[in-house]
Amino acid sequence: LYIEVPNSKLNENHPNWVPNNTFVNAIRVTAGSLPNCTRFVLELAHSVKFNIVPESANSVVVSLSSPQPRRNGVSGLVVVIDPGHGGASQPAPNGCETRVNGQVIYEKNITLAVGLKTRDILEDAGIKVILTRDSDISVPLETRPKIATDAGADMFISIHVDDLGSTPSGHTSYYHKDDAPSRALAAAVIDQIGHISGLPNRRARSDQSLYKQNGLSVLRNSTVPATLVEIGFLNNPVDRSKLLSAEYHEAVAKAILAGITDFVQGVSFDGMSGVIDVRGTR
Repeated sequence: LYIEVPNSKLNENHPNWVPNNTFVNAIRVTAGSLPNCTRFVLELAHSVKFNIVPESANSVVVSLSSPQPRRNGVSGLVVVIDPGHGGASQPAPNGCETRVNGQVIYEKNITLAVGLKTRDILEDAGIKVILTRDSDISVPLETRPKIATDAGADMFISIHVDDLGSTPSGHTSYYHKDDAPSRALAAAVIDQIGHISGLPNRRARSDQSLYKQNGLSVLRNSTVPATLVEIGFLNNPVDRSKLLSAEYHEAVAKAILAGITDFVQGVSFDGMSGVIDVRGTR
């Protein structure tokens, strides 16, 4: 959250603050975008509602509060589910793969199975679901988030399977750079998957941890809250046994629904509010 104060001068010894506040991780002060302007930068921990009220000629109060829950829960939401990879023409169409007992296992088949099950679970809850693919076809990376934009969707969730040479275990979600709504969605979904997976929870991470400059294409090009979820490591035998299980697919689908519910209803923020009092001399 950026707040610019006109007709003000930045003190040479201006501090940076680490506030004791539910919603704000840090506050920085910099020169503003115009001459004689000071910018306060509130680094938000979550997506919040805010209200800025001038208190006097020399101060304003910034009130932060949790998002209001949707009156009808998740019913009526529009959610785009993106089963990763697929087809033959796009880069890495199969995703990651491994060979077990002479059989090749492809990520694209697992993500499609989970995507189809997630569609069923979400539709049963009254959510309108749009799949970026419902069969083994190629869908360009830039097209996938555009489907959400064109549909006016409430959120975009891309399902993937991980693979690293050191055979780690667990599930991870990603959001683009420091986008607060996407970070909240990523955290809500991965926390719910953590409740059912029996695998290590590697938590929500910025896609800059993977690609520092641009992040992930399907997240970078999204205009709605978006997360990419890695639901297990294909090259880890323990994870793989789950990834090939229809029971795990259903459990992940139900966890995604629970995460969506937490995100739109602000369950993680219930009862929390905070006030930042910014005072200074113009």
